[in-house]
Amino acid sequence: MADNPRAIDELVCSLDSEAAGLYLDIGHAHVVAGLVGCELMELVEPVLDRVIVFGVHDNFGAAPGAPRSGGIEPLRLDLHMPPGAGTVPWAALGPALAAHPAPVQPEIHPNLPPEPATLAILATELLGLRAPAPAA
Repeated sequence: MADNPRAIDELVCSLDSEAAGLYLDIGHAHVVAGLVGCELMELVEPVLDRVIVFGVHDNFGAAPGAPRSGGIEPLRLDLHMPPGAGTVPWAALGPALAAHPAPVQPEIHPNLPPEPATLAILATELLGLRAPAPAA
């Protein structure tokens, strides 16, 4: 599966180039983790050393019995919700994202934008990110 971080990591490694890196889409990895029956961190941890950008969004994953939004099957529609609106385990994943030097790129659907204050709370509470100090 193309969304499997391990398969993409193998491709990046086969390129044998310092210029190649991994764009790790957390929402897609969450779905794949459910499909293969493992925890998200089990899927993500082995590829962290090659990640150059994290794409972050939430969804309901692929676990059997997972909550469904309005009857939508998440495997057919990756909802690209703000972090915290779905079932991505941000508390487990947040420390790894916060400690990693790669930037975090939100991938939130335009019809689901959080308020800026809500996004700031999500960034600090779920991802462990800290806002820059105000300029003097």
